[in-house]
Amino acid sequence: MPAMKLSRPSFVIMAAVALLVSAALAECRAAELHVGGATVSITPDRPVALAGQMHTRIARDVESPATATSRSPRMPSSSPPSSGSR
Repeated sequence: MPAMKLSRPSFVIMAAVALLVSAALAECRAAELHVGGATVSITPDRPVALAGQMHTRIARDVESPATATSRSPRMPSSSPPSSGSR
């Protein structure tokens, strides 16, 4: 099926309607969002046995440190988790 080509006035009207609808939806959904994050090093601080070859190798030096990163979004109206829950 051939693509329908819009005339310039039709395109302008459709773009204006889309802009108004998206602005209205943005107003309805506007809210505050809290985002937290943390990064921690998970690089071993002592020698580690490396598997994957016919013999065991011991890594004594760090070539590139490993880190774990986490992000956590939360709506400010929600209550913080209780200390007993996991």
